[in-house]
Parts: sequence; C-alpha cells; structure tokens
Amino acid sequence: MKVDTNTNDNAVTSTKDVTKEKGYWNSFYAKWDIDVPSQFGVLTATEVDQETPILEFGCGNGRDSIYLSKQGFKVYGCDLSKEAIAKNTEKVSGVPGAPSFSICDCTSAADVDSLVQKARVKSGEARECEADDNGGNIMVYNRFFIHSITETQQNQFLTALGGSLVTGDGLMMEYRCSLDAELPKVYGTSHYRRYVVTSDLLVFLDSIGFDVEYECTGIGMAKYKSEDPFVSRIIAKRR
Repeated sequence: MKVDTNTNDNAVTSTKDVTKEKGYWNSFYAKWDIDVPSQFGVLTATEVDQETPILEFGCGNGRDSIYLSKQGFKVYGCDLSKEAIAKNTEKVSGVPGAPSFSICDCTSAADVDSLVQKARVKSGEARECEADDNGGNIMVYNRFFIHSITETQQNQFLTALGGSLVTGDGLMMEYRCSLDAELPKVYGTSHYRRYVVTSDLLVFLDSIGFDVEYECTGIGMAKYKSEDPFVSRIIAKRR
C-alpha cells in the first residue's frame, strides 16, 4: 500500500467542456459493454450487509449495479448519460430483482436527495433509521466517478450527500488518485479526467460529517488490459 499525500497533481488534465463530455460518455456507453463486475464491486458485495440498499452514482454501463443486484442487494443506479440509463434499463427489463436506473445530476442537491430517499423506502413504506441499526441505513457507492467531475462538482455532490444521509449510512468510493497522473492510459486523454489528492478528500469528508473507516491507495486493484492505475478506495460512514 502507498499512501497518497501528493499535493502537486491536484490540477485537472484539461478544462472540462460539459457539452463535449456529454457527447463522449453518451457515445462511449452506447457501444461499450462488459458483463463482469469491477474488483471494487466484488469487494462491496462482501463488505455490505445484504439487507442494505445500495445507491450507485455514476453507474455507467451498469456492470456493478447489475452484479450487486444478482448477489441479492436492492440496487438503485444513476448516471447523467441518458444513453447509458436507457441501455441499462432495456438490459434488465423483466428481470426479477433488477436494479432501478435513473438519470441524475449529482451536483443537484434535489436530485441527490430524491434518490437517497427512494433507496430508503422499502415496499412503499419509509423505513425507520436508527444510529445503531443498519436495517434503516443505505450504502452509497461510486467507482471511477469523482475523478470524472471537477473538484467543485465533487464537493457539491458530497455536500448534498452529507445533507441527505443519516447517521450510519455508508459511502464507498474508488477513484484515480494523484499518483496515477503520469501513468499510461488505455483510453488516453480524449476526455476529462482529474487526479484526486486523497489526503485533501479525507479532510473534506471529515468536514461534512463522514468518519473514514478504511482507506487504501495502491496498484493492482483496478487493472484493465495494459493499464494498472493507482487508485484510492474509501469506506466512510455518516456520523
């Protein structure tokens, strides 16, 4: 394990063009598909109590949302890409226990809160939430998501989560950290990508009410073809 405390690479690789990014990801998810889960998705299946609903932000092609639903979890997946959501919805149509997919703007506190409350409802009845009983809690999950948005968007998203989640709700994240900035990439630089300084993110999470229970930074956790990126994983709980 290598701790990510590098503060020299917190800058984005390029200026983010929202219109260009929408086009890139809509095109990407319209043609790119993979059925196997990520390593982080498998870790999540072993770490989270099966009675805890999982809400995935930035679900992309739905690989992890679909995998987790097959493991018995109630899953809600969301993404800003309408093509990804349409394709995912069609893919699971008629499948018992399939994830519910919806379009969401993660920077909108209203959108975030709406999905959090949706995940907290079971069989049409609001569930009681108790600090010491995760039967009423949810787990928020995102993988390779926050490095695809700006730091401002990241903070808007996490602040919205902090306002909607209750004591005992969880947060699991995996993302490219600053140590990965200079490593070669399979998909190059044709889209926006940010390299997150984990030490800064940990401070921010604490400031908005999250206790970090686990953090790991290293390689070998998200290998894809010729690429073995430096990533950070965080498991936190809303206090």
